[in-house]
Order: sequence, then structure tokens, then C-alpha cells
Amino acid sequence: MWVEPMKDGIRLRLRVSPGSRRSGFGGLVDSGARLAIRVSAPPVGGEANKAVEALLAKALGIPKNRVVIVRGLRSRKKTARVKGDPEALAAAASQLQEMG
Repeated sequence: MWVEPMKDGIRLRLRVSPGSRRSGFGGLVDSGARLAIRVSAPPVGGEANKAVEALLAKALGIPKNRVVIVRGLRSRKKTARVKGDPEALAAAASQLQEMG
């Protein structure tokens, strides 16, 4: 499952495509294990990671500082941690797979 509830938030498993024409969500990939995300930022100097954090924060309606890439900083396969109410965040995150 690409959304994992935690004590103080959720963990999201992602597959990121940097350098895309448009930023957005692309549905589930890897047999439903990850959410595909496209960002226009290049994979240089952490720009794509910052763009992923900003895109997730905007889509979930939360401040940017509550979203952090915790695994896969130099990989397309990433894990993000989102701080907040786990139930509310999981419900909001489940809508992201339909935005692709």
C-alpha cells in the first residue's frame, strides 16, 4: 500500500518523474505500491525533491514544512513523511491517486 498511517501522520511511497512538462499526479504504479508524481523541476541540487514536497503539501492542503522526503533523496522511488492527523491525511491522500 502506498499510504501508511503512522502515530503522528502518514508515510507515502512515491515514484517521481522529474523534468516533466507539467507537475501533477499520475495514478498508482508498481502494482499499486507507489503513487506516480510528475514535477517540472530538474533532478539537480534537490530541486525535484523540494517540488515534490511543495506539490504534496498543496494537494493535501497543509503547510510545506509538514512534508519531508525521508528516503530516496537521489532516487525516483521516494518515501515522504507527512505530519498531522493520520486519518484526515490518509483520506486526503487517497484522493491523490484519482488526480492523475
